[in-house]
Amino acid sequence: AALGVRKGDRVLIYMPLIPEAIIAMLATVRLGAVHSVVFGGFAARELCARIDHAEPKVIIAASCGVEPNKIVNYKKILNEAIARAQCKPLKCIIFQRRNVQEAKLCPDTDLLWDDALATAEPHPCVPVEANDPLYILYTSGTTDQPKGILRPTGGHIATLAWTMSTLYGMTDNDVWWTASDMGWVVGHSYICYGPLCAGLTSIM
Repeated sequence: AALGVRKGDRVLIYMPLIPEAIIAMLATVRLGAVHSVVFGGFAARELCARIDHAEPKVIIAASCGVEPNKIVNYKKILNEAIARAQCKPLKCIIFQRRNVQEAKLCPDTDLLWDDALATAEPHPCVPVEANDPLYILYTSGTTDQPKGILRPTGGHIATLAWTMSTLYGMTDNDVWWTASDMGWVVGHSYICYGPLCAGLTSIM
């Protein structure tokens, strides 16, 4: 909110499967803004395409991601994507994974996650209508240009609450694990929002 993010604004999230990714998603929707999570395996070209289409006011990213046998420098990829993009974000909030790899920040555009938290003030939830967008999620682009899918808030959340209780029989005492990533719709639905609707514990 301190960076001027308001209802209807887009926030792009480029992070690995870590709790901070969900924190960023929930902080965005609390303000009535729309998040667009980009799969951490994508390179600068794919990230650039999504930046230009979504036109995010702010980007939230991690310094790096960890894959089998290698560390992926997310910040380097992000810098290259922004340099290519026509749309430039006002700010980038960077979560430094100090136990893995830190990134060099751009003083004019980058803000440390820890500094943003230290100066943050509580904000009430912004009311939204059922058909207001919750998030934009892009198709993979393997067969054509990636397409942004706009997911409405009310129908999506109501459906997830129903599937968690009726199809899967989950209660608030259960522990749930989904083998997916936050960059895909299964991750959005069944790592983040579905388990939250059911009040259960979700393992990332």
